[in-house]
Amino acid sequence: MKREGPLNKAQVTQMLTTVMAIFTKEPNMLVIREPVCIVGDIHGQYEDLLMMMTKVGEPDTETQKYCFLGDYVDRGTQGVEVTMLLFAIKICLPEALFLLRGNHESRSMTEMFTFRQEVLDSFD
Repeated sequence: MKREGPLNKAQVTQMLTTVMAIFTKEPNMLVIREPVCIVGDIHGQYEDLLMMMTKVGEPDTETQKYCFLGDYVDRGTQGVEVTMLLFAIKICLPEALFLLRGNHESRSMTEMFTFRQEVLDSFD
Protein backbone atom coordinates (compact mmCIF):
# COMPACT_ATOMS: atom_id res chain seq x y z
CA MET A 1 0.00 0.00 0.00
CA LYS A 2 2.91 2.35 0.63
CA ARG A 3 4.29 1.65 -2.83
CA GLU A 4 0.97 2.20 -4.64
CA GLY A 5 -0.17 5.29 -2.73
CA PRO A 6 -3.52 6.19 -1.16
CA LEU A 7 -6.64 4.25 -2.07
CA ASN A 8 -9.48 6.12 -3.71
CA LYS A 9 -13.14 5.78 -2.76
CA ALA A 10 -13.91 3.32 -5.57
CA GLN A 11 -11.04 1.04 -4.53
CA VAL A 12 -12.13 1.13 -0.89
CA THR A 13 -15.71 0.35 -1.87
CA GLN A 14 -14.59 -2.62 -3.98
CA MET A 15 -12.36 -3.92 -1.18
CA LEU A 16 -15.18 -3.62 1.36
CA THR A 17 -17.57 -5.50 -0.92
CA THR A 18 -15.02 -8.25 -1.50
CA VAL A 19 -14.00 -8.67 2.14
CA MET A 20 -17.63 -8.70 3.31
CA ALA A 21 -18.29 -11.63 0.97
CA ILE A 22 -15.35 -13.47 2.54
CA PHE A 23 -16.50 -12.70 6.11
CA THR A 24 -20.05 -13.89 5.47
CA LYS A 25 -18.74 -17.30 4.36
CA GLU A 26 -16.65 -17.81 7.49
CA PRO A 27 -18.16 -19.75 10.38
CA ASN A 28 -18.86 -18.12 13.74
CA MET A 29 -16.45 -20.54 15.40
CA LEU A 30 -12.99 -20.54 13.84
CA VAL A 31 -10.57 -23.44 13.93
CA ILE A 32 -7.09 -22.16 13.15
CA ARG A 33 -4.24 -24.60 12.84
CA GLU A 34 -0.70 -23.72 13.91
CA PRO A 35 1.47 -21.84 13.28
CA VAL A 36 -0.58 -18.80 14.23
CA CYS A 37 0.35 -15.47 15.75
CA ILE A 38 -2.35 -14.05 18.04
CA VAL A 39 -2.39 -10.24 17.89
CA GLY A 40 -4.11 -7.92 20.35
CA ASP A 41 -5.15 -4.30 19.99
CA ILE A 42 -3.56 -2.40 17.10
CA HIS A 43 -5.56 0.82 17.71
CA GLY A 44 -4.58 2.57 14.48
CA GLN A 45 -0.83 2.07 14.89
CA TYR A 46 -0.02 1.30 11.24
CA GLU A 47 3.78 1.43 11.59
CA ASP A 48 3.61 -0.93 14.58
CA LEU A 49 1.53 -3.36 12.52
CA LEU A 50 4.10 -3.30 9.71
CA MET A 51 6.96 -3.78 12.16
CA MET A 52 5.23 -6.70 13.84
CA MET A 53 4.61 -8.44 10.51
CA THR A 54 8.23 -7.82 9.52
CA LYS A 55 9.50 -9.44 12.72
CA VAL A 56 7.02 -12.33 12.89
CA GLY A 57 6.75 -12.96 9.17
CA GLU A 58 4.41 -12.18 6.33
CA PRO A 59 1.01 -13.90 6.40
CA ASP A 60 1.04 -17.26 4.67
CA THR A 61 -1.40 -20.17 4.79
CA GLU A 62 1.36 -22.72 5.51
CA THR A 63 4.04 -20.92 7.53
CA GLN A 64 2.47 -17.95 9.35
CA LYS A 65 -1.19 -17.36 10.03
CA TYR A 66 -2.49 -14.41 12.04
CA CYS A 67 -5.52 -14.06 14.29
CA PHE A 68 -6.32 -10.47 15.27
CA LEU A 69 -8.45 -10.05 18.38
CA GLY A 70 -10.04 -6.75 17.36
CA ASP A 71 -9.60 -3.09 18.27
CA TYR A 72 -8.04 -2.11 14.94
CA VAL A 73 -9.01 1.55 15.16
CA ASP A 74 -9.15 4.56 17.50
CA ARG A 75 -6.42 6.16 19.58
CA GLY A 76 -3.82 5.89 16.80
CA THR A 77 -3.94 8.17 13.78
CA GLN A 78 -3.99 5.54 11.03
CA GLY A 79 -7.04 3.42 11.70
CA VAL A 80 -8.14 3.53 8.06
CA GLU A 81 -4.72 2.37 6.89
CA VAL A 82 -4.62 -0.45 9.45
CA THR A 83 -8.10 -1.63 8.50
CA MET A 84 -7.53 -1.47 4.76
CA LEU A 85 -4.19 -3.30 4.97
CA LEU A 86 -5.77 -6.09 7.01
CA PHE A 87 -8.69 -6.26 4.57
CA ALA A 88 -6.26 -6.41 1.61
CA ILE A 89 -4.40 -9.30 3.21
CA LYS A 90 -7.69 -11.04 4.01
CA ILE A 91 -8.76 -10.71 0.37
CA CYS A 92 -5.46 -12.10 -0.94
CA LEU A 93 -4.94 -14.77 1.73
CA PRO A 94 -8.30 -15.53 3.36
CA GLU A 95 -6.98 -18.65 5.14
CA ALA A 96 -3.89 -16.89 6.53
CA LEU A 97 -5.54 -13.99 8.37
CA PHE A 98 -8.51 -14.00 10.72
CA LEU A 99 -10.15 -10.88 12.11
CA LEU A 100 -12.29 -10.94 15.24
CA ARG A 101 -14.37 -7.97 16.32
CA GLY A 102 -13.28 -6.00 19.36
CA ASN A 103 -15.24 -3.43 21.32
CA HIS A 104 -13.80 -0.62 19.15
CA GLU A 105 -15.54 -2.08 16.10
CA SER A 106 -18.93 -0.84 17.22
CA ARG A 107 -20.80 2.31 16.29
CA SER A 108 -20.76 3.74 19.81
CA MET A 109 -17.01 3.34 20.23
CA THR A 110 -16.09 4.71 16.79
CA GLU A 111 -18.31 7.73 17.40
CA MET A 112 -16.85 8.29 20.88
CA PHE A 113 -13.26 8.14 19.62
CA THR A 114 -11.94 9.28 16.24
CA PHE A 115 -12.40 6.55 13.65
CA ARG A 116 -15.79 7.59 12.30
CA GLN A 117 -14.62 11.15 11.63
CA GLU A 118 -11.30 9.90 10.26
CA VAL A 119 -13.14 7.83 7.64
CA LEU A 120 -15.42 10.70 6.69
CA ASP A 121 -12.47 13.09 6.37
CA SER A 122 -10.59 10.62 4.17
CA PHE A 123 -13.04 11.02 1.31
CA ASP A 124 -14.00 14.71 1.41
